[in-house]
Amino acid sequence: MIKIIKAQRSWQYFQAEEFLEQNEKYHLSLMQRIQKKEDCIFLVYKISVFSKPELKGVFSYTKGKNFAPYFPDFNSEIKNQLKYFFKKNKIFCLFGDSKETAQIEKLICANSEKEVREMFLMEFSPEKNQLVNDTEVFKCTPVELNSLLPLHLNFSREETYPHWKEVNAAAEGMNLSLIIKNFSIYAIKYDGKIVAKAHTNCETEHFVQIGGVYTVKEFRGKGMAASLVNKIGNTSLEKNKRCILFVRKNNQAAIHCYEKAGFKIFSECRMIYFKT
Repeated sequence: MIKIIKAQRSWQYFQAEEFLEQNEKYHLSLMQRIQKKEDCIFLVYKISVFSKPELKGVFSYTKGKNFAPYFPDFNSEIKNQLKYFFKKNKIFCLFGDSKETAQIEKLICANSEKEVREMFLMEFSPEKNQLVNDTEVFKCTPVELNSLLPLHLNFSREETYPHWKEVNAAAEGMNLSLIIKNFSIYAIKYDGKIVAKAHTNCETEHFVQIGGVYTVKEFRGKGMAASLVNKIGNTSLEKNKRCILFVRKNNQAAIHCYEKAGFKIFSECRMIYFKT
C-alpha cells in the first residue's frame, strides 16, 4: 500500500534529504525546501504489515500550486495515489525531470490550456570557460532595487509567466526584495544605468542555482550575460559549491552564451503551466 504523508517532524525532513541527496543537482529547488523544513514537503511511503515503511518518493506542493517531484521508481501504485492527490489539489506549475513530468502530466486532471517548456540543465565547469571579457560585474545592494525592477519585470514577462497570465508588478517587486535579501543579485552598468542582471535563486549545502538572467535588448550580444553567470559560477566555487542553471532548449543564443561562460549541459527537464 502507498501512503502520502506531509512532513511535520525533523526526522522526516532528514529522511527526505538523505533520500534525495544522490540526485540533488537535478532537484535543487526541492532540496532547498527540504533543508529549510518548509511546510510543503510530502513523503510517499510503501506501507507493509511485515516491515517498516519504505520511502519511495518525495515532492513539494506549495501554496502557489507548484508541484516538484522525485520518484526513482514511478510505479502504478504511486501513480494511483497521485491521481487521488491531484483530484483534491489543483496544479498551476509542474517542474522536474523530463521523463518523470511527462508521466505525471497524464495524471493531472487538467483539460484546460497549458504551456510546456522543454529545458536543459547546465553545470559550471571552470575548465570549459572560453570567456575573455573585462566587463565589470558588481553585487547589488537594496539601494539598486528600483533600478533592477524594470529588468526583473521584463524577465518575468518574457521568461517566467505563462502567456495568458499578466505580470503582477507589486508582487514581483516584493519578490525582488526577497531575492536581494536571501540570495545574491549581480549586475552590469552602462553609462550609470543597470543594463544586465542575474541572481541566485536557490542554494543548498552543495549547490547554487542561477536564475533571472536578463539583458536589456539593445545591449544583447555583447557578452554581458556570460560575464554575469561566469561570475556567479566562480563565486560559488569559492564557497565550495557547484553551480547550476537551466535554459530553454530552443534558446540557442543563451545556450551558446552559457557554454562560453563555462557551463555544460548535463540533463533535461520540463516545466508545464496549467491554466486553472
